[in-house]
Amino acid sequence: MKTTTMGIAFLLTAVSAFAQQSTTNTDCNVNGQQVNCTSTTTTPPPPSGGALAGFNKAMAANRERADANRALRAQQAQQAKADAELKQAQENRAVVNIVYCRQNATGSVTTGDGQVKPCTDELAYARAECTVNPAIDLCKLFMSHGEMEKAFADLAEEYRNDHPNRHSNQMYYDSLFQTQRKWACLSFPESKWPVRDGSYQPCPNAPAESANAVSQMKQ
Repeated sequence: MKTTTMGIAFLLTAVSAFAQQSTTNTDCNVNGQQVNCTSTTTTPPPPSGGALAGFNKAMAANRERADANRALRAQQAQQAKADAELKQAQENRAVVNIVYCRQNATGSVTTGDGQVKPCTDELAYARAECTVNPAIDLCKLFMSHGEMEKAFADLAEEYRNDHPNRHSNQMYYDSLFQTQRKWACLSFPESKWPVRDGSYQPCPNAPAESANAVSQMKQ
């Protein structure tokens, strides 16, 4: 049997996007006689786009996942910020309530959850809360003059033992004294409290500021 292949030039120049055809001439035996037979073979085209299309599809899927992850992280960050702001607002209200109740022992305040409580209950709650969460702002309020005086004495002793002539240390302890005076003045605004150099200064308009803060919180 003799076989020849034709259409080679066509096969070499055909574009892969189209189906390819090849023609074969073959001698066939029909009823004992040799006759020429022709057959045509069609090869289907490869999948559209091939490997490049698969690559593009994978890249698109990766971009979609990255965009979804960014959106989720942004949503989580926004929620965390809102939670932190709400927590800080509740702590601020609690501080103002305690300052008010110390100045108005027979009064009442509105708590963060909207309840109206007498000051005696609010003060009792603050004492209990500070035994559980001593790091919150509310617990930075001094409960007595003696406690306040000891805190300033400890800070002054720490400063004297920490290279007091260094300018950087002086600035650092100025900040610590300022923060401690803030809470001392909120606790007992009628008193004079020390600064880093050992002198005593009155609280700067603390009673008026406290009353104004209470008024704003109740609006």
